[in-house]
Amino acid sequence: MMFSNAGRGQNSLDSLDNQQKKSPLDAQIDRTCNDSTIQDFSKNKIFYYGGAVIKYDDIEIQADYVEFDFEKHTVFAKGMPDSTGKIVGKPVFTQAGQKYYSDEMSFNFDTKKGIIRKVFTEDNQNYLHGDRIKKMDDGKINIRSGSFTTCSDPLHPHYEFHFNKAIVIPDDKIV
Repeated sequence: MMFSNAGRGQNSLDSLDNQQKKSPLDAQIDRTCNDSTIQDFSKNKIFYYGGAVIKYDDIEIQADYVEFDFEKHTVFAKGMPDSTGKIVGKPVFTQAGQKYYSDEMSFNFDTKKGIIRKVFTEDNQNYLHGDRIKKMDDGKINIRSGSFTTCSDPLHPHYEFHFNKAIVIPDDKIV
């Protein structure tokens, strides 16, 4: 992503002002949606409605509402109510093929950290639920108030192990 100060009340004849600053993001961010897009240039934000998809490197975020902050390099996603009031289009966060289904989530593209609320994910026929998950930049996942099960029912597992806190070390263990 590239930004320029041109047109923001600065003297555009100054050669330093004409140089574009390179963002710390090292890959292109692709953004699409099915419904509408609202751009708020004063806050450097874009709001996507209806089937929004954000792709960056090996990360993909899908939801019916996505708020992208260009200044902070963050994204916030959640579902939206349909005509009956039921929340649809809840966020799906995918990284390196691992999917996380949630009620809402936020992610910082610079730090590679994110917070996911009310999450459900599957890995090798093992299922994790959590009220709040914090994805760390080293790949570890901190879970607060969660459960582990081999039952595939995402809403009402028939059996599960509950825990207050856990750390998931991918492809290794849950502590």
